Amino acid sequence: MVPVFYHEYFPPPDVGVDCSVEPSRTKQSFRDECDINVIMERLVPGDEGGPPPVYGDFSSVTDFQQSMEIIAEAQQQFEVLPSRVRERFANDPARMLAFLDDASNLKEAVELGLCSARPEPVAKEAPPKAEPEIPK
Repeated sequence: MVPVFYHEYFPPPDVGVDCSVEPSRTKQSFRDECDINVIMERLVPGDEGGPPPVYGDFSSVTDFQQSMEIIAEAQQQFEVLPSRVRERFANDPARMLAFLDDASNLKEAVELGLCSARPEPVAKEAPPKAEPEIPK
């Protein structure tokens, strides 16, 4: 085989990919979501576009490391639950916590074994009134 030398007047053959032959698989419905000009137009000058700032007393909030440890422990406790219980909440601990926050779900939570039933309040009987003693 004889070596071939390419130069300015004798360029190599074009080996690029021609994508115009096949139909495009790009979904044009996402065009505006990806266009940086459209995204920038949505923002009002001076507006960051995020949720409004939250003000409050956060002195009881733990640091990041402790928060992550709490989340990891909650995830481990959720994973220990039976699969049918986890499936009920689509394997999402946040859905289970939202479910448990609603008092109307107490009966189902007891059936799933997530909590124990509340004891029925016992009505206290009033102590018998003592009859006053009559001095003799």
